[in-house]
Order: sequence, then structure tokens, then C-alpha cells
Amino acid sequence: MLRGWFYFRRTTSGNLVGEYSNNFINPRRSFTHTGDLIGISNDFQGTYNSTWLEQNVPVIALLTITNVGNNIFELRWEVVNNGPVFIGNASVEGDLLIGEYSMIQI
Repeated sequence: MLRGWFYFRRTTSGNLVGEYSNNFINPRRSFTHTGDLIGISNDFQGTYNSTWLEQNVPVIALLTITNVGNNIFELRWEVVNNGPVFIGNASVEGDLLIGEYSMIQI
């Protein structure tokens, strides 16, 4: 099962920049992960066009971040064109959203 970690920092425009890694890639290496805000965001919560590279191939997903309370956020990445779905949980530490994720079968 694919499992990984990530962190995001919000830009002044409300977009996300960060890094990720998982157990299918070299765990000592991290890769960039970005999210362009769609609409309005409040403390990371919102919808984003999310992009990253997997084996030098760009991946695009719709990322939804929901604040479920007590500094806990749920994340859901839906890869376009019927790709995989990833889910995660995170919390805010300083100015970073830090969490873990896994791939789910739908």
C-alpha cells in the first residue's frame, strides 16, 4: 500500500508550495508539490489544482482540504482522467500544514 508524507506552506496569494515523499520512491528524497487555489481559502481549507511529478511525468489532481476541527484537516486528491484517489490527514504547525497520505481504491 502506498503511504507517504507531505507539507505545504501558503503563499501570499493563497496558493500552496511544498514537498512530498512516499514508500514507493526513495524515502530519503522529497519532491515538489504545488496547489493553485480555486476560489477562496481560509487557513489552508479550500480547493486547489494540485500538481507534482511522478517518474518525471506531471500529475494533475483536484485537491480538497477540509478543516474538521481541533487543528485537524482532511485532504483528498482526485487525479484527473479517472486516476487514483489519495486521502490524507494533517495539522498546522507554525506556518506549515504537515501530514500523511495514502492511496485508496475506488
